[in-house]
Formats: sequence, structure tokens, C-alpha cells
Amino acid sequence: MYRSWSLILACLVIPGISQSQAPQPESSSPAVAPATVPDSPSKVLATAEGAFLYGNYQDVIREVSPLVDPKLILSGDAEIQSAYRILGLSHFFEEDENLATTYFEELIRRYPNVKLDPIQTPPPAINFFEAIKERLANELAAKRAELKEQAEAAERAKAAANTRVLETDYRINSRYVAMLPFGIGQFQNEAPLLGATFMATQLAGLSISIASFLAVENLRGADGRFRNADVDQARSFQRVQMLSGGLAIGLAVVGIVEAMVNYKPRRTLSTRERTGTTSDPTPTPTPTGLVVPF
Repeated sequence: MYRSWSLILACLVIPGISQSQAPQPESSSPAVAPATVPDSPSKVLATAEGAFLYGNYQDVIREVSPLVDPKLILSGDAEIQSAYRILGLSHFFEEDENLATTYFEELIRRYPNVKLDPIQTPPPAINFFEAIKERLANELAAKRAELKEQAEAAERAKAAANTRVLETDYRINSRYVAMLPFGIGQFQNEAPLLGATFMATQLAGLSISIASFLAVENLRGADGRFRNADVDQARSFQRVQMLSGGLAIGLAVVGIVEAMVNYKPRRTLSTRERTGTTSDPTPTPTPTGLVVPF
């Protein structure tokens, strides 16, 4: 019955009638056997598919079995599905349900969503195949979940490969550092020129004030008093001391106020581009500290 079904199908699928060829004149020269080249697995499978349509199931089993046992040598999902399908059906039509079950189970495990064509396959074979799928339902559900997870992982990997992420390293600034004199707050706020100006003027005022103080003390006698001739000079040094010291203190206050007003919470150290996901990387803590660039 199954062989007649296949013969009817073959007549519908494969048109054409073989034509006889005119007899060729015999040659007196000895015939030379052409070199035989082994057919590729794809060609063997294509030939077996034709044999299957004509109902030559033994030929299908003989030709296709070496393509999958003991090692699968076919490439491509379409060829693998076709090989296991026609092997399972051929064994089923030859009434060997054990081997038919073996090949159908392998086909279903590899491709959980596979179905037999109801137009090309008789109902008994489809019922047999679907019974195997139903028996493997739990296993197939796990396989589908695994395939879905693999597909999602592949999509995530593809998205990550096509994503460019800009990473920035930065230093956390401190308000306590901004309250220090000598332009330190300006250096922290990435204003090195202003910081250098505050540093130079405050150091100059402080240096003049200290020098004037030392000059006054140098004029003071052992009893702590000044000679009459040195009084005016000592007073001059004291005025310079007070003015320069006041100027240094005033500049320090102005610098602190300016650093607090223009305070920057963090300072960019480096920026780089990488390939990966769009999620923000975990920042590496950078200790706060004084960085004075020159």
C-alpha cells in the first residue's frame, strides 16, 4: 500500500519519460573505464530523495544510512532534516517500526518544531510520527526553551558587538580641598592659570610680610626696645609687614570664595570607547586628593 502511494506521488512530483537512445556504432578500440569520483553527501542524498519518491525504500536505507551513522556527515539543516525524515519513513514503510522510531526521535530531538507534509505522507505514517512527538513532549518543551535561550543569547551577543560604549574615569573632588589657600581650590576646579595666580600672589605677600617681620626684629635691641635712629625704619617695616600680610590673607579669602562658588564635584581623568552592552560600568573609586597640574 505504501509503495503504491509513493509511486502515485512520484508520478505527480517527477514528470518526464525516459527516452531511448539510438544504438551507437561499436568501436574497434578497447574501451577505457572512466575514473570514478565518489559522489558528495549532498548528491547521494538528492539521489536517495528521488528513490524515495519512487518507493525504493531499501535503496534509500542503503544510501542514506551511511550519511548519518555512525557519524553525521551532512551539512545544513535542510539536508539533515530530509535524511532523517526519509530514513524514518522508509523504515516505517518497510514495517521496521523500531528503526523508524530511532530516526524519528533523532529528527524530533534536533528539530522540535518539525512536521511531516500531510500531502506527501500517508495518514498512518503521520499518526506514528505524531505519537512519538507526544511521547517526547516534556523533552521537547525543554529543548524549545533551550533553543529560545540560545537565540536570545545570540541576539544579546550581536547587540553587544554592535554597541559602542563611552567610558569616562573621573576623580571625586572635595569641598574641604576647595577651602585651602594658595590656589589649591582653583587647581581642583581645573583652573590652573587662576590657581597659579592666587598661589604666586599669596606666596609673594606672605614672603614680604615674613621678611618685614624679620627686619623689624633685627632692629630690636637686646632689651626689646629700638634705638632712636631705628624707630622710623622699624615702623616702615611694620607697615609693609601688615600690608603684605593683609594682602596675602585677603587674597586667600578671595581664592577660597572663588573656589567654593565655582566648585566642580568631579574631575574627568580619561575617556575611552569600548564594545559591549549599554549598561553603565561599575565605577572604580578614585581617592580624592590634591592634583596640581603644571
